[in-house]
Amino acid sequence: MSEPRSQHLISARELIDHPVPRPVVLHVGRASATLPAPQVKIAGAHVTELEDDFGGPADGERGRLPLPDARSVTDRIRSWGIDGATPVIVYAARSELVSAATRAWFVLRWAGLPDVRLLDGGLDAWRAEGGGTEDIATTAPAVPSAFTASPGRLPTIDADRAAQFGARGNLLDARDKAAYAGGHIPGARLVPSPVFDDGRLKSAEALQSALPIPAAVYCGAGVSATTVAFAYATLGRTVPVYVASWSGWTADADRPIEQA
Repeated sequence: MSEPRSQHLISARELIDHPVPRPVVLHVGRASATLPAPQVKIAGAHVTELEDDFGGPADGERGRLPLPDARSVTDRIRSWGIDGATPVIVYAARSELVSAATRAWFVLRWAGLPDVRLLDGGLDAWRAEGGGTEDIATTAPAVPSAFTASPGRLPTIDADRAAQFGARGNLLDARDKAAYAGGHIPGARLVPSPVFDDGRLKSAEALQSALPIPAAVYCGAGVSATTVAFAYATLGRTVPVYVASWSGWTADADRPIEQA
């Protein structure tokens, strides 16, 4: 039995040396990113985008980037040639976008794929190990699968449940200090420090000392929160995510706001 960390995280060297069957690799970018996108990707990877492939349309209390519906996530997964037995690797187009890659990890696991791992360090780590790349516009071949998503395999909560976790002091806010100070869900605690450093997950020892006993986590729009959920998963713990997060909470003017 592999350790929780290796069930969710893979190094560039391990991916280069990965035995058959070869995993399907997903290059995860973000349309809203302000920095220019890289012009290359891992050879054979499918190019994906956070907003289009791992989210649904903005929807008030469901938040700025709700989870995709079962049909759309099924169609996406099938188009990449992934079935229930396919190992999948997701990686960030840039180290600053690691939360986009953890959101992809979360959505794919939530949709029912059992073997989804994050490439530690993303594209930069791959290139540093001498991994092959190709032009970002190159289309990766895929044989469409017959996979059908079964959403709900990772836990999520709504605003009422988030309020309950907050009232018990067991709700974590994964935004930065300024956003937290400007307003947060009552009772929420700020995540003490980022769980990634330059796109690489911190050591198990560092995570264990920094992260409190888990309960639930949220952020601005359900993206950064998945970095925390991912970190807990590598420690063998599962935490629910309030996907609507602050964007959904504040869509209801009657919901209370606490300020630091």
